[in-house]
Amino acid sequence: MDDIFGIPMTGLVLTLVALFALCLLSVAWVGWRHPVIFKLGVRNIPRRRAQSTLIVVGLMLSTLIMAAALGIGDTINYSMSADVYDNLGHIDELVVASADSEARVDLTADGTFDAATFPRIEAMLEGDPNVDGLMPMLDARASVTHETMQLAEPGIIITGIDASRLEGFGGLQDTDGRLIDFGAVGADGVVLSASLAEKLDATAGDRLTLHVNNASVVRTVTAITEDSYLVGTRRSLSSSLVTPGLAMPLASLQTLIGQDGKLSAVAISNAGGVRGGIDYSQAVTTTLREELAGQGLGVAPIKERRVAEAKSFATVFTSVFLVLGLFSIAAGILLIVLIFTMLAAERRAEMGMERAVGTHRRQLIQQFIAEGSGYALVAGLVGTGLGVLAALGIGQGMKLIFGDYVPIEPYVAPRSLVAAYCLGMVITFMAVVGSSWKISRLNIVAAVRDIPDISSPQRKKWTLVWAGLLLLAGGLMTFAGAGGTALLFTTGMSLWPFGIILALRYFGVAARPVFTAVGLYLLVFWLLPEDAFNAIFGNYDSGFSQFFVAGVFLVIATTVITINNLDVLLAGLSRLGGPFRSQLPAVRIAIAYPGATKGRTGLTVAMFSLIIFSLVMMATMNQTSIELALGDESNAGWDVRADAR
Repeated sequence: MDDIFGIPMTGLVLTLVALFALCLLSVAWVGWRHPVIFKLGVRNIPRRRAQSTLIVVGLMLSTLIMAAALGIGDTINYSMSADVYDNLGHIDELVVASADSEARVDLTADGTFDAATFPRIEAMLEGDPNVDGLMPMLDARASVTHETMQLAEPGIIITGIDASRLEGFGGLQDTDGRLIDFGAVGADGVVLSASLAEKLDATAGDRLTLHVNNASVVRTVTAITEDSYLVGTRRSLSSSLVTPGLAMPLASLQTLIGQDGKLSAVAISNAGGVRGGIDYSQAVTTTLREELAGQGLGVAPIKERRVAEAKSFATVFTSVFLVLGLFSIAAGILLIVLIFTMLAAERRAEMGMERAVGTHRRQLIQQFIAEGSGYALVAGLVGTGLGVLAALGIGQGMKLIFGDYVPIEPYVAPRSLVAAYCLGMVITFMAVVGSSWKISRLNIVAAVRDIPDISSPQRKKWTLVWAGLLLLAGGLMTFAGAGGTALLFTTGMSLWPFGIILALRYFGVAARPVFTAVGLYLLVFWLLPEDAFNAIFGNYDSGFSQFFVAGVFLVIATTVITINNLDVLLAGLSRLGGPFRSQLPAVRIAIAYPGATKGRTGLTVAMFSLIIFSLVMMATMNQTSIELALGDESNAGWDVRADAR
């Protein structure tokens, strides 16, 4: 894969590695400057096994999902790209008959052109260091029967090639790896692709009947070669199905189909070999298009296009898995913050004693960082390893399901492992630092006596600072995405209202009405039908990442509304609970208790909401895909389709 959500993969990996190194340096600095604090943090891990196990499992699952998603993308990218390279071999471009210079080729070219054009093309590229081979070709659609075995193949491609030019394309090899002397095939001989030989159960020396242009001719199989574009084996871009083929001398095919002096394509082999030739494709294509302009010929950079399409498909496939994985990561972050908040509540008296004997607040933060880093390092390693196993297992399953459409070979790139592990570590480190900074703020006397902190009604200037930052960030993102990128625009439109809330809260406005209003605004904004959204805000380009952003803000909106109206919920339950009045005290206590700690309750509600949201979204996407592929409307009412070739 070259990019994820439009971010270059190489740049993403380097950034994550740099952040990972920064995290390790921070932990190492704590261990060097404050070894006692570091030891206290590390020793807390085995002391609280239940919490430690929960944190490690949450982090492990998040890293596992990320590693598996990247591994699946690598498998798709590697498999589809390898299929293109194996099929095309040394062929990098095709010159074909076309009214447009930017020609496209699927199984075969759409028309033919005069073979006298070939010397002119050869002269154009003579001395070009980017080109090391040219091949005149002629394709024909046909069917074939093997009378002896009573087997037939209704749709094949016959390719006529020039034996004298095969050397520039690596030649043809039989299934045992021996070079085939194509010049000795003769007018009566053909070379079968391995896939066609398997379908017909044919071997060298067998006689086959070719049905082409309403005529039947018998030809002898002189050799069987590996599947390749040169011997007629092609994969359709529309259906992804493989059409088998065979090859015969160019002159023989021209005579057989009555196309003497005609070609359907000129194949070009670039310098650099099978994989390296793609680097010169743009230069060769540009040169030929300039030279062939106005001559009814076009140039198709077939290898470059098909490799790009394979990578694009792999990127889309990976993006779907990553979006689903991001919900798990978000839930994991909330779990980390929640667990550390609960750990802080449990250790409150202990932290108060540490502060009382001279421990600074930053040292408490360092202690939690040391503890959290231990969790992250272990969970990241285990999660990455399990993610690789999951990706390989899913790859094997995809091979069984989609093997007829594309040869799947499980593969995980090393940089994907590095990205998954570093991402898990960096996210954990940031979550631990943020939660540690929050929980380290305590009143020493109240903490030692284990009584609630006394809340001060004094306004805090940091509230205005955060309000300004949210307004600034939201405004900039809104204007940056206006009329273009939906991700920036919608994120900005969702952030700046929170800046207004904080500003209003600083000036004494009650929390419930403003938070409830913003929650309702977010719900309406994100749940607007597409046509209504476009009518109000205009058209925007969106991608799979929009699913994650929408899910996060919808969860935030519902959580904000719920947490700020728990007493209303309690009152409603009281009025509706007439037949169950004996249970009302328990219900009231159950609601009043989480209402007393709205922060932890909000984190818990948001965490479960994200998980349920992702499950519902996956089920909806799965059912939608089933309806698109298998629904009554998908087949337009047809049960059987017959194609004439």
